[in-house]
Amino acid sequence: MKILVFSMATIMKDVSMGGSQRHLRELLFYFAKQGHGVTVLTNKRSDNAEPFELCEGVIVLPILRFKETFPIPYDTHPFHLALSYEIIRKHTKEHDVFYIHDAQMDYGYLHAGIPTVASLKNFVYPEAMISAFHTNRDRFIVSCNYMYECVKHTVGRVLPAIDDVLTVVKNGIDLTVYKPTENDWRERLGVSEDDLVVLFPHRPDLSKGILQTFEVIKRLKSHVTQPIKLLMPKHFDVNISKNTEVFYDQMLETAEEFGIRDSIVYYPWLPGHEMPEIYSAADVTLCIGNFIEAFGYVQIESIACGTPAIVSNVGAQRSIVPEGYHVEKIDYDDTEAAVQAVLSLLQTPVNIEKVHRFLDETYNYEANLSGYEQLITSRVRYEGNLSCSTDKQKHQYKLAPWCYVSEKGIYHDYYYKYLEKDKLYNFLIGQQAEPFTAEDTTLTEHELTQAVEDGVLVPVL
Repeated sequence: MKILVFSMATIMKDVSMGGSQRHLRELLFYFAKQGHGVTVLTNKRSDNAEPFELCEGVIVLPILRFKETFPIPYDTHPFHLALSYEIIRKHTKEHDVFYIHDAQMDYGYLHAGIPTVASLKNFVYPEAMISAFHTNRDRFIVSCNYMYECVKHTVGRVLPAIDDVLTVVKNGIDLTVYKPTENDWRERLGVSEDDLVVLFPHRPDLSKGILQTFEVIKRLKSHVTQPIKLLMPKHFDVNISKNTEVFYDQMLETAEEFGIRDSIVYYPWLPGHEMPEIYSAADVTLCIGNFIEAFGYVQIESIACGTPAIVSNVGAQRSIVPEGYHVEKIDYDDTEAAVQAVLSLLQTPVNIEKVHRFLDETYNYEANLSGYEQLITSRVRYEGNLSCSTDKQKHQYKLAPWCYVSEKGIYHDYYYKYLEKDKLYNFLIGQQAEPFTAEDTTLTEHELTQAVEDGVLVPVL
């Protein structure tokens, strides 16, 4: 089958920009293995401007003219938009099925005549959120139940029949790659075998928790005797983006202010298959920002390689790994809890057999790839009306999936903070069963309506 793939984020020859692009590479190799011919339309960059063969059967055409670097891809010239749309429309007429990776392409008239499947890899950036509300695909894939609930209780209020096309295909992890791996990275980076190595394997974005990580390193120094090293990657955008280069320079200045400049060690942005070496070289991995992770590969990759992880209770990180698998969850911005979690996790070696068994059962690599292939190649056309009412309104409410009740208050993913403890908080902290009706509470209809408007409660659909 001839599969056309669109990726707004640039697909590079040797490395991936992040988890979403790495997942796409895995899918492309799998499609080729199954005998499909694949053409990938992706963005042109000054360091990635020529067509190339990713593998036999997969041709990548970096010829679209959106903005070169992340974010705001549509921030480009109108004639570049016109060219890109012409290219997409031309190729849809030459293929059997169209797969839009990570949504972000909302123009149904470009692919009206071809079966279309889209996946949603984030529910944060404007292009992704807007695309979720469009009806221009026949199947819509999300990576976990958290994302399903977020789409269901937002898009589903406008498109009640969204369940007809919305499908969870859980992300997978290749345990033949992500496993404890011998390496010489400590030696290469000038890190002693006796040093305590903390890994921060994220792109240059403050919301990923780099400042919180700096504070953890600062406080850890009073708890341990050995030197502490913080490994951080330099994103390959430093090659074309002055802003990215400035970011890393500023982080060194900030580390100096924290008194941890001597702890910072940069390593190059690596292709996915080399990341197990970095994970294996570390003692603990931190994911303690407030970025709304739609899945969060880092925690499962880290434990798969034998390195425990600490994550903030934000987004999908609240539910991806349950207790008992060397992932410690803390409230966002609770530095002391993070420090104590590091000290605690270091006392117990990761049970690789138990972790791999859990990951294989829950995030099976083959099941993920075959699940995508089955949905994409089935060429099913959706003939229904997603905006058609399903009469499922029950006049009941529940806590929004992007919120959770903590001792600090209700944490709201999209407000990036804890809300003040009010009457609704006092009700929810004692609420055992969900959903509930207005009659179950002492809140007024106005207060309930306001809570829905503020995104703290959602109506049950």
